[in-house]
Amino acid sequence: MAASIPCKKFKGLIAAPFTPYTKNGDINLSVLDKYVDKLCADGVKSVYVNGTTGEGFSLSVEERKQLAEKWIEAGKNKLEGIILQVGTGNLKTTQELAQHADKIGVDAIATIPTVPLRPRSVDEIVDYLAQVSKAAPNTPLLYYHFEDLTNVSFTMESLLDAVQDKVPTFHGMKFTSYDVYDYTRCLQHSNSKYQVFLSRDEALLSALVLGGVAFVGSTHNFAGRLSNRILDAYRDGDMEKAKTTQLQQHQLTSVLRKYGGDVSAMKAITLLCGFDAGPTRSPFSPLSDDKIAALKKDLEDIGFFKLIE
Repeated sequence: MAASIPCKKFKGLIAAPFTPYTKNGDINLSVLDKYVDKLCADGVKSVYVNGTTGEGFSLSVEERKQLAEKWIEAGKNKLEGIILQVGTGNLKTTQELAQHADKIGVDAIATIPTVPLRPRSVDEIVDYLAQVSKAAPNTPLLYYHFEDLTNVSFTMESLLDAVQDKVPTFHGMKFTSYDVYDYTRCLQHSNSKYQVFLSRDEALLSALVLGGVAFVGSTHNFAGRLSNRILDAYRDGDMEKAKTTQLQQHQLTSVLRKYGGDVSAMKAITLLCGFDAGPTRSPFSPLSDDKIAALKKDLEDIGFFKLIE
C-alpha cells in the first residue's frame, strides 16, 4: 500500500546546519537569514534542521520550535526543502515536536530512535514511528539511522521489510552509515519506493554510482561547492574529475578528523570560511585559538580555501 501523503522528491545536497549561538550560549536566530543566503550561494538548497550537527539534543523544546519557525521564515522562496529532526529521548516530547512541525509546515520530519532506552527490535522501531506519525499526520516521516550514535544496529532493509503499510506517512530515511550494501538494498526496496539520503560525505561518489540522488551532510555547510563539483562531474560523465574531487574531499575529512571531526571543529572551519555560527554548547567545547590557527594552516596546506571558491 502506498504512503497516504505525498513527499517532496529531494535531490542534491542537503546541509545539516549548525545551531548558531551567541557568545553567552543563547540561540542566535538573527544570523539565519545570512546562513540561508550562504548555503544557497554554495548551491545547497535544502536543510536537515536540529539533527546531530545542529546539536538538537542539547536544545530545549522551546529552542527547537523557535529554530524550526525561523528556518521556515528565512528559507521562504530560497530553500527548496526543509527536513526537521524531531527525535528526542522519549516519545511524548518527540510527538510534541512532530505536532508542532505538522502545524508550521515543513517538507518532512525525521526521528532518531530513543536513547539510551533504545528499541530492542525492528518491530519496536516500527511501532515508535507509527506513534510519531499520528502526531504529524500531514507531514512525511523519515527514520534517522545513525548506528554509531544510537547503538541501534538493525539493518535498514529489515526496517523497510517490517514497516510495509503500518506507518502511512513513512517515506524513507537519513542513512548515516558506511554500509553500502544495506544502503543499496534500501534504495532498491519496493521498486525504489523510498527516499534514502546517504549521510557520509566521504562516500558521496560511491552513493552516486549506486543510484543515490540526495545527500545529507555536515561538510556541506562550508564545502558545498566542493561536493557539488562531485555531483556535476558525475552527471557530466567525467568520472576522473569526480574521483579527483572526491579525493580532495577526503583530504578535508582527514584534516577535520585530526581536530576531533565534530561540531566544534566544523564550526571553526565555517568561521574560517567567513561565517560565524558562534560557539558550541556543553558538553562540546569550542576549539582554542591555537588549535584554530593550526587548523587554518592544515586547510591551507591542502588548498582547501581555493577548492571552495
